[in-house]
Amino acid sequence: MVTFPNDLEVPVEHKDEFYAAVGRLVIEWGLIEASLSMMIAVIYHEIGGKHVDETLPFMLKDKLAFIRKSLFQIAVLKPYRKKHWPLLQKISDGTEKRVAIVHGYYSGYDPETGRINFLRLDGGGTIHTERNLALTIREIQEAGLELSKLGVQLANEMTELADVFLKD
Repeated sequence: MVTFPNDLEVPVEHKDEFYAAVGRLVIEWGLIEASLSMMIAVIYHEIGGKHVDETLPFMLKDKLAFIRKSLFQIAVLKPYRKKHWPLLQKISDGTEKRVAIVHGYYSGYDPETGRINFLRLDGGGTIHTERNLALTIREIQEAGLELSKLGVQLANEMTELADVFLKD
C-alpha cells in the first residue's frame, strides 16, 4: 500500500541545490530525446527505416529498439553498429534514476543520510507496483552529468549520421 508521509519537504538549506540537480537532469535528458528523434528521422525518411517499422516510435524503449533493428536490417548502417550499439545500451541503462525522478515524486527526506525518496506507481495488467528510489542530491547531480556526456556523444553521432545520409 502506498503511504503519503506528512513531511515531504527537502530542508530549505538544500532546496536550491535539489531543484538545480533535478532541473539539470531533465534538461540534459532533452538533448538525448532530441538526438534520438533526429536520428530516427534520418533513418526513417532517408535510408529505409520505413521498411524496419511502418510507424515512428514514440516511447524510449521503442526508439531504442527501432534504432537497434535498423542497425541490423539496413545494410548502409552496418558500419555504425559497433559505434552506436554501446551508446544505446548506456542510454537504456541510465534511465532508472531519470524515470524515478521525472515520473515519480519526492516522498520523503532522510536527514541522517541526505537521501530523498522518489516514489512512483507502475501499472501492469491489473496490479500497480510501488517503486521507490532514494538518492542524495550528489547522486542526482552525477546522474545529470552522465546524461550530459551521453547527450553530447549521441548528438555528435546523430550529426555524423545526418552529414552522411541527408540529401541537400
